[in-house]
Amino acid sequence: MENKGKKTALITGASRGIGYEIAKLAAQNGYNLAIVSRSLENLVSVKKKIEREYGVNVEPIAGDLSYTETAERIFDRLSGADMWVDLLVNNAGRGQMGEFIETDWEVDREMMRLNMDAVVYLTDLFLPQMIERGQGKILNVSSLAAFAPGPLMALYYATKAFVQNFSEGLAEEVADKGATVTALSPGPVDTGFEIKGVKPSENGNKSVRVSPELAAKVGYNGVMSGKRVVVPGGAVSVAPQLARLLPRRTVSSFISWLNNRLLYRDGA
Repeated sequence: MENKGKKTALITGASRGIGYEIAKLAAQNGYNLAIVSRSLENLVSVKKKIEREYGVNVEPIAGDLSYTETAERIFDRLSGADMWVDLLVNNAGRGQMGEFIETDWEVDREMMRLNMDAVVYLTDLFLPQMIERGQGKILNVSSLAAFAPGPLMALYYATKAFVQNFSEGLAEEVADKGATVTALSPGPVDTGFEIKGVKPSENGNKSVRVSPELAAKVGYNGVMSGKRVVVPGGAVSVAPQLARLLPRRTVSSFISWLNNRLLYRDGA
């Protein structure tokens, strides 16, 4: 692969949804891509589509980012190929719905590793190179869930609060070092994002969702502009401010009611 002088974007969770749409936007702007997801078959399909349409090079890397060694393998592989990451998009994630005492610990642990550890570790691996070169951009996919407590998805909301605060704090740290960090904080997005415990009928409910294309466009434009926080969708963009202004118990009660409607229960 010829990489010399070419910009490279590393995008996790790139085989579908927001990650896939960001991959297309980056390719359209001339970035070579390194795309990551668990399924090599899906990645190869994405590689063929993007290379054919945009004429850039795409490096597919299959791996489970809930394991530490996957991030290390990605870093070693790209370094060995002389691919310097100019844009890092931490998009991979998962969720689980249900009362905390009833949720599956193995899923919870995987969610924490994927939603938080992988974001931090990939940032830790690639950010020093960006600072050394005096340029680089990081987009972390957070959520509106980051701005409020989330009964029935308490741990998922907490992981996104972590991503949000990590991103905003880090953005300030690197503000004078040539790198930027942006948090993309969408509400519900019409993707194949996996949330264990959600009613199957709700997976296709588009009434309150934004399209992955819109979420990706807002996130991509935001990171290219060096913004620290971007929220797609006009109506939901005020949600973070409302969550801060309203009493926390009121917010918790409302979200509990909302999530209770989505929760899958046997016999429900």
